[in-house]
Amino acid sequence: MIQILSDIPVPPDYRGRKAKYPFADLKVGQMFWIPGSEAPTGGIRTLLSAVGAYRRRTGAIQHRFVVRPHEDGIGVWRVA
Repeated sequence: MIQILSDIPVPPDYRGRKAKYPFADLKVGQMFWIPGSEAPTGGIRTLLSAVGAYRRRTGAIQHRFVVRPHEDGIGVWRVA
């Protein structure tokens, strides 16, 4: 027989995964750097796609990012 229970809290939703890049943590004027050894296979194009996906998914269309090669890796700056 199935038992009915009351006042049991709903567990947190565990779907999805943790963000790979810290776009949400950046404030205007800040940047993060990905060393060349850890850069995604597609390089800058992959990061530009990740920026676009972040902006669409979170509704942060007003956030602007610049992705550039930097030293021995790739830098991502939040500019607006």
